[in-house]
Amino acid sequence: NFPLDLAAVEVPTTNG
Repeated sequence: NFPLDLAAVEVPTTNG
């Protein structure tokens, strides 16, 4: 769950 969809290892959040 990263703030950016740079890797999307967990979930593609694209919060940034």
